[in-house]
Amino acid sequence: MDTDLAKKVTSSDISEVSESMQKLGTMQSFTLSKSAVDQRKYEYVAQFDKGTMNVDVAFDPDGKVSDFHVFDGD
Repeated sequence: MDTDLAKKVTSSDISEVSESMQKLGTMQSFTLSKSAVDQRKYEYVAQFDKGTMNVDVAFDPDGKVSDFHVFDGD
């Protein structure tokens, strides 16, 4: 994770995402749904027993995560 993102993300944020994922059960798949390689942005769909979540990830030029969003896919 790059330094700017590390300043924004709290342990509470991580716990919240973890709890949301746990409520959906066991992950069945994690599939790339869209990419903008030139911009280093990727969108994934995480399929669980009880639903889906979308995961958007961006990387900085050094390959560190510079942004991410996790939200309900249903």
